[in-house]
Amino acid sequence: MGVGGTRIAGLGLLAAALIAGCTSGDPASPAASPAPTGSTAPATEPPRMAPEHPIQVDGDRFVDTRTGVDFRVRGVNYFRIVPAGGGLQDRFLSPAVFDAAVVRRDFTTLAEHGYTTVRIFLDSCSGGPDCIAVPGGSGLNPRYL
Repeated sequence: MGVGGTRIAGLGLLAAALIAGCTSGDPASPAASPAPTGSTAPATEPPRMAPEHPIQVDGDRFVDTRTGVDFRVRGVNYFRIVPAGGGLQDRFLSPAVFDAAVVRRDFTTLAEHGYTTVRIFLDSCSGGPDCIAVPGGSGLNPRYL
């Protein structure tokens, strides 16, 4: 992979880290506790609020609320181009192409080069064994998911 592809990969890791920061929850919180033993009331959980993301909009800028420092958006598009359908197509998340180790390496490199954001496309094909759509049917390809 060339320098451009390497830069793109690091950005993906950062995106994964940002997403992970949004999904951290405390499984020991009271909302996750079952009803007390012997209780006749049904065990119900109140709706949970999603944790606040550490990157917030403040007027016309993004701010890391943990540090108070401006969050600079510097991004790239991340593709995995392969021969397909008589030409070249993006198959980044295709089960036949996706390689977690390569993506981890690429995203680490992107982060090291200062990238903070990456854009990927879920699927750029309309149907086939390596696409998210089920060929000739409805629903999603379980292999892809």
